[in-house]
Amino acid sequence: RLQALGNLGAAGVPTHCSVSPIIPAITDEFMEEIVQRAAALGVDSVGWIRLVSAGLVLIAVDVALVARRAQASLPTAALAISLADLVWVAATVVALATIRFTTIGWILAVVIGVGVLDFALAQLWFRRRLA
Repeated sequence: RLQALGNLGAAGVPTHCSVSPIIPAITDEFMEEIVQRAAALGVDSVGWIRLVSAGLVLIAVDVALVARRAQASLPTAALAISLADLVWVAATVVALATIRFTTIGWILAVVIGVGVLDFALAQLWFRRRLA
């Protein structure tokens, strides 16, 4: 894939390498090599979304754990997850306002943020139905 980006760059096409998911202490050890190889091939820029990847993994694990709990505790757990989702959305807004993203990175952050917001609102709605 990097070679294909290098070939496109050599042909005058602007190129960007986006690496995801980046999971701290698992996949981040490869980032330095990827950045160096991309630079050597003439790729214009390299980016990654480390916090988004780590956060999505944490949310997925939390949702899986909640799904295993007894139904009586689901309303409380759904509220906690919804609040965590809303914090995620707020952090996404702050990141979009303060961090310089590539166009693709900005679009991905918005799409993920909207998806997380939709998930939070759906959980709150279902929580009211459980009560």
